[in-house]
Amino acid sequence: MIYAILTLADSKVGDEWPLAETVEATLKANQSKLVKLLRIDQKTLTPLFHSGSITEAQINHVCSKQTPEKRNRAMLEIVQRFSMHDYRQLVDCLKQNGKNAAAVKLLEHAEGKTLPN
Repeated sequence: MIYAILTLADSKVGDEWPLAETVEATLKANQSKLVKLLRIDQKTLTPLFHSGSITEAQINHVCSKQTPEKRNRAMLEIVQRFSMHDYRQLVDCLKQNGKNAAAVKLLEHAEGKTLPN
């Protein structure tokens, strides 16, 4: 119990953790579509690292994947453990880098709905 208290005390001020239920539902409901739509690359990962949203080890893990789909899947696994602050950082990075508009829209609105076919 003391460990949990120390962990909460050490978290960033104003950080909302864990992800909102609607965001978790969106990620789960749309995982296969997001794996295809996202374009995770160094331009996305570097700002997330500098903001403290991901670690160097996480960047190395994502970048070690051989295909874009595997990199996207690895990133989505990391995103599921994000705080809301870090999630918003990801959406902002994707928007600033001109990444897939459908994926950004889905992540921005995170209402637990699936994309139309």
